[in-house]
Amino acid sequence: MRNSTMVALFVSLFLLLGFPMIFMILTMFTDQWIYLVFGSVPSIMTGTAGIYFILQHSRKTGTAEDTALEGPRNDETFK
Repeated sequence: MRNSTMVALFVSLFLLLGFPMIFMILTMFTDQWIYLVFGSVPSIMTGTAGIYFILQHSRKTGTAEDTALEGPRNDETFK
């Protein structure tokens, strides 16, 4: 993966995992669950969409061979 793809993957994973943790900590300190409900849903949706587009870009450019998230390939070597 190129450097820009790695940065985008890091940002997407932080949105997917980091922001809900921040909202969980905020919820535990304030005891208002509305922060977790309305904060986690958009960050999970954004992080999931980011990872989807990163994987699509990696498959188009042929740089997804390094990733563990790549699905099966359809070239003649696997037939």
